[in-house]
Amino acid sequence: MSWERAAELAFQGRFEAALAHTRRAATSPEVRWITAYVDAARGDFRRAERSLERLVSEAEASPDTRARAAATLGSVLRQSARHAEAQTIERRAAKTAPTPELRAHLLIGLAADAVGLGDLAAVDAAVKGIGPRPAGGWRSAVRLRWVRCERELLANRPLAAAGHARRALAISERAGARRHRAKSLLFLGASLADAAARDPSHRFAAAWRRESEGALRRARARSLSIGARPIARIAGQLLGRSPGRR
Repeated sequence: MSWERAAELAFQGRFEAALAHTRRAATSPEVRWITAYVDAARGDFRRAERSLERLVSEAEASPDTRARAAATLGSVLRQSARHAEAQTIERRAAKTAPTPELRAHLLIGLAADAVGLGDLAAVDAAVKGIGPRPAGGWRSAVRLRWVRCERELLANRPLAAAGHARRALAISERAGARRHRAKSLLFLGASLADAAARDPSHRFAAAWRRESEGALRRARARSLSIGARPIARIAGQLLGRSPGRR
């Protein structure tokens, strides 16, 4: 089995299967990136950051692996609200990205950084650079929908955000990607909760709240089942704020 297969397993949320393969393989830069990706998905951010920082500038790593490491490191930094640091790393990597797929992932990361910094113009510029159909198959398509969801939330358009989250969920389900499915549910739940909170007297507000809570419960359960602790934690926090909870 190749390291590409281990990466595919990791992207599908089958973390134990991915790591079982990496333990049988040589400790190549590609394998170390996969291990760091799984660490990040599980919430072991400090360990992931250390590994990824080394890979980003490691001469032995291929340009592809350095770009993958930069994209994953950007995601890790965003988890602790270090958006400006992530932006610096991803901007540098995007300039030399060796493939259209990796450039798309780095631009998606830059758009997410801009969301965190509250810069709608920068979000729109990054999304325009990606185009409507990014290279990279289902994973880049899902990530682009996530960042478009975040963009609409930043622009106070939660129902438009929910539309992007639904499309991300549908793509994730077709791909059998359990972590991406859980995160898409998280975005859907957050978007609908925001819609209900902004217009509590709307005739559909109660339905939005119910659907939001259902999506967040499923996001929490599914992420816990695969060990994706960051998603479970955020879903739990949002459920705790739900006005319908006792």
